[in-house]
Amino acid sequence: NGTDPLLAIQHLHVNVDDVNDNSPIFAQSSYSASLIENSFIGAFVVNVNASDRDEGPNGDIKYSLSGDLAPFFAINDSGVVTARVSLDHERHDNIQLYVVATDRGAPRRSSSAMLVVSVEDVNDEIPQFLDTIFSFSIDENKPSGTHVGHITAEDRDSPPYNSFLYSMRPGVGVADAFILDPLTGSLKSKSPLDREEQSVYHLTAFATDQNQPAMSSSCTVVIYVMDKNDNQPVFSFPTSRNNTIHVSNKIPKDYIVTKVLATDEDVSKNGMVVYSLDPVQGDLHNGIFSVDPNLGTVILLSDAVRMVDYELYSLNVTASDQGTPPRSTSSILNIVVNKSIPFYDAQSSAASLSGSNFIIVVSLSSVCGVVAVILIAAIFIIRRQDAAKHREHKYNCRMEALRSVNASKHSTIQ
Repeated sequence: NGTDPLLAIQHLHVNVDDVNDNSPIFAQSSYSASLIENSFIGAFVVNVNASDRDEGPNGDIKYSLSGDLAPFFAINDSGVVTARVSLDHERHDNIQLYVVATDRGAPRRSSSAMLVVSVEDVNDEIPQFLDTIFSFSIDENKPSGTHVGHITAEDRDSPPYNSFLYSMRPGVGVADAFILDPLTGSLKSKSPLDREEQSVYHLTAFATDQNQPAMSSSCTVVIYVMDKNDNQPVFSFPTSRNNTIHVSNKIPKDYIVTKVLATDEDVSKNGMVVYSLDPVQGDLHNGIFSVDPNLGTVILLSDAVRMVDYELYSLNVTASDQGTPPRSTSSILNIVVNKSIPFYDAQSSAASLSGSNFIIVVSLSSVCGVVAVILIAAIFIIRRQDAAKHREHKYNCRMEALRSVNASKHSTIQ
């Protein structure tokens, strides 16, 4: 503080000790990355970067990941994120997680940034049908172009890998009967169908995607042709060439004279045949014969035929099905009643002779048994006689041989 002040200067070095008062800061607030599905484990995803203005341990940064799907990824001290699993686009197409940067100070400070990983699709999904077997039905005689059914498949890949086309491998008769829309899977008839010609069709349908490598799957399609009443009954008897029978006038009442038969190619009620008959000559022959509607047996209802020497009964037999509307056909059955034809009731005769038949069968069995015993005894005796003759023959042969030997010796001695 003098009149001419003097200064003294000293240089001091001050060390400012760091405290952990700064948090790590990411270079970006969020990161985005993409990864092809089915990539190998360890595939590179993204490299994040954070910095801390502090020094020493307060500025050393360690990275970690958090989120529900964080275990799918790994991150090293350099901020490099890699895949720990092979990812599937169809399960996880977009993954969100957080990258956390934490320093080593005390207390530790941290910050985070969002990481969005897009899993890119590849053509790795096979188009799959919703069912392994599709069953449809269609009425016969429907016009061509009638809708039969719809088959459905789906491809879990994303566009453009999820596009596919339908096709079919025809079975017996299918190629000319049905057409399959390749885009919609709609199945339509190609021509009118006849159930009596073919009642069931089987075909194999395919769904094939349009990418490389092409992938496909198949299903079975069964198509049932439903019956319509489009056939009328056809007589096997009587017919135009075979329609007459001859019977005796001695047949009793309720006697089964004959049986008519008609068949219908339709099924169920459309093919069930019932019979009826009407005399061609109306009231003159009415009430003489009847027909069982289900069995087709023609039965005599009246004893009036016993007074007939010769008479022709012409009956109009009708066979009708049970369809809606019903269809029917008719045929003429001629029954000739003739006095000169003998009558033999096979049923009653069989009943009266049943006891006699039993006695005859027993008698025949007994006779056969006695004959068998005699034959066995005769065979035994003959075999014994043959054995005795054989033994005698062998003895005679031995004696003859001895005589020959003795004669040779005697001649030699002489």
